[in-house]
Amino acid sequence: MPHFSVAQTVPIGPPVLREASLRTDTATYLLSRNTTLVQGISTLYFWFRRDDETVELRLCPANGSSTKPLRLRRNPDFQQLDSLTREGDGSFRTRLKFQNLTSSRFLRLVVEQAADSAGREPRREVVPLLLLVYTALALRVADNELFVGEEKAF
Repeated sequence: MPHFSVAQTVPIGPPVLREASLRTDTATYLLSRNTTLVQGISTLYFWFRRDDETVELRLCPANGSSTKPLRLRRNPDFQQLDSLTREGDGSFRTRLKFQNLTSSRFLRLVVEQAADSAGREPRREVVPLLLLVYTALALRVADNELFVGEEKAF
């Protein structure tokens, strides 16, 4: 009987990405460093502060010598603000504006690269995202006096 590990995923072909990064106004999150397993799938996590967070996305193709550009598939959870442009180091850069992050449950980026020969399906790589939110609570009570034996519930 074959043994399958929950933490392993089966590649569907050669990888499209060597690296991916999300840069917010406070930090940069890399696919190679900032991942965790969520239900056995390696997932890129990032902290966000606002429900409509804007990030810079950089995608580094696995095959740097390929002339085929990368493409980001549309998703209702974000709006792509810029076209995906090639930078001098061979990576592709764009900005994304997320929409309603607190209610997004299965957020992911789908990156495509056209096939090397005509008639073939484009190569795809899915980058699942795990959203981490900063939460703070401040309790301001007008009457904060308590006497021995008294209880107050807030």
